[in-house]
Amino acid sequence: MRSIRGVIATAAALLLGGSVHAGSLYVPVRVPDQQGNATGAVTEFDATTGQFKRQTVGPLAADIVAGVTFGPDRRLYLSLWDAVNNSNGRILVCTRQGTNCRVLIKPGTGGLEFPIGLRFGL
Repeated sequence: MRSIRGVIATAAALLLGGSVHAGSLYVPVRVPDQQGNATGAVTEFDATTGQFKRQTVGPLAADIVAGVTFGPDRRLYLSLWDAVNNSNGRILVCTRQGTNCRVLIKPGTGGLEFPIGLRFGL
């Protein structure tokens, strides 16, 4: 049975652009870097209990992670934008573990600017 904390954490994270996959909840967050500046990251929580598991991706320099989802290939897709330089957004793709991240869609490609979220399918 799911705890009320787990239900609330899941609902809040989904509203903030998070994603649920294989019993884990992936949530975009801002964390401090070594200089104390806020930077984007993705954290993983247990989707049943709401307990923190680990920081999956990041910190990502000045980027804000605006959306997180899993693709049909079971990879983690992130929509990002740079809050410091106000540059166009981009889409990263990583393994589910948050490793081997690469830019899938570069800033400004096809008119991409400040992506807030992303979704596969209809």
